[in-house]
Amino acid sequence: MSYSARILVIDDEPDMCHAVSLVLSKSGFAVEAAYSGPQGLERLAEGQFEAVVLDILMPGMNGIDVLKEIRIQYPRIAVLMLSAMDGTDIKVTAFQSDADDYVTKPFGIMELPARIRAILRRSGSLYIDATRRQITLGERRVSLSPMQFIAMQYLLTHAGRTVTHGELIEQIWAQHEEQGSKRLVNRLFAMVSALRRKIGGRSGRLIQSELGGYRLNPAALEDPKLEQESA
Repeated sequence: MSYSARILVIDDEPDMCHAVSLVLSKSGFAVEAAYSGPQGLERLAEGQFEAVVLDILMPGMNGIDVLKEIRIQYPRIAVLMLSAMDGTDIKVTAFQSDADDYVTKPFGIMELPARIRAILRRSGSLYIDATRRQITLGERRVSLSPMQFIAMQYLLTHAGRTVTHGELIEQIWAQHEEQGSKRLVNRLFAMVSALRRKIGGRSGRLIQSELGGYRLNPAALEDPKLEQESA
């Protein structure tokens, strides 16, 4: 099972939408597509996304109008505007409408993923970078051990519900002959404790201890102090 930042690409040109989605998917992002402004807003209402790649020139509801609606309904989502127009006026309009970044077509293959990662860091989003085995929390990047990576990945995928100790042990030590043993439970406790120390700040609010398991608390991501290193 894998988790990475979920990106919604909104572009009325299917070929461009496919190309952008492919570039981002190969960079480790989970990508979905919409082919009009209204369809994009519907997709945002249906699922949780960390960022939107939004074309400006679309028939009907253009990208600037979509951006304004996103800012009303989903103010924390990072938005990167994508357009063939490179004039100063349209860029100013986009940034005045609270776009996080603006990329002109055509763009370099590595440029778009790099810009997405940058705006996610600035926005305070937490996600797992599967290609680097890191978590990104705001401006911070934290490298994880293999076991910590599996645990955080599973907790993020099931954010909001209690994940039992047994579930995590099965994910981390699937082939271990001591499944269900007290020894593995103690190893899990030590591993989660080390993971919290790496995250720092108010990590106890993020990874909460529950009866028989742990729960990743999505509401804790709204706390700006979560990004701070613990002393």
